[in-house]
Amino acid sequence: MILSDRDLAKHVIEAGTSLLDLGPRVAGGEEASSAAPLELHQHWPAGLKPSPIALPGNPTPFDALPKADYLVVTWTVAELEALAAVFTPGVSRNQWYRYARGFEKKYLPFIREGAPARTTRRLGSYYLTKIGDASVLCFKSELHLNQDGIMQPQGYATLPVKDLFKQMIAEVQPKLVITVGTAGATYPDHQPTASRSSRRRPTTTRPTRPTSLSRPAPSARRVSCYACKTTIWSSPRSARPPVITRTTRRRCPASGTGLRFASTEVGRRRTCPRTSQF
Repeated sequence: MILSDRDLAKHVIEAGTSLLDLGPRVAGGEEASSAAPLELHQHWPAGLKPSPIALPGNPTPFDALPKADYLVVTWTVAELEALAAVFTPGVSRNQWYRYARGFEKKYLPFIREGAPARTTRRLGSYYLTKIGDASVLCFKSELHLNQDGIMQPQGYATLPVKDLFKQMIAEVQPKLVITVGTAGATYPDHQPTASRSSRRRPTTTRPTRPTSLSRPAPSARRVSCYACKTTIWSSPRSARPPVITRTTRRRCPASGTGLRFASTEVGRRRTCPRTSQF
């Protein structure tokens, strides 16, 4: 059996799902686990070990999210398991509160059949924790960029996860929102690389804006969506494997205009800040 890109991504998202993940929140003590708890406290600086906070009144899935200083959002079941082990020690992933505020009326019509959110029937799960003096709301989303879209007559797909982020930000009112993906893990002997800026490289399976269909790049090639066969456009660069890019800033000696230099293994390129063209 050959999986499509979307089905393969769904498999990654749902890997490790149990019947408990699909049901209501599990109260403390009801979920048995054979795994030994992770002993991570020795890795935290003094006074900064995360302390989970149980919310008063046992919130329902239709209640608003609590306010917090920071909002951390993750996507897959494996990421949820890791986030719970690190940030909510002693509180398993199925003890997190369920969140389905506005799901049936506001979101469901814009989620395709077969998407993970249609299986769980909710927007996500969450738990509040405290690190030092800061409150952190950990959230596992059931909506996904590459799973939910329904192609519209205008030629682009729905994107309900965008509305979810607006809703979460309005309710939580965080100072900072952090999204964490599968690539966030690394081996102890590996050196991770961080960048202040990046260039998004969308695939042909998620045409979400009319410009994806109506404005081909000068050197673009004609391709079709694998799901609906709609003709869309994609730059040849989108077929290349991702590269790590480090950026530095310089100023043009003649005009004083700030220029962003991007260095990769394919060479050194200069970006105009006004046109974003190399």
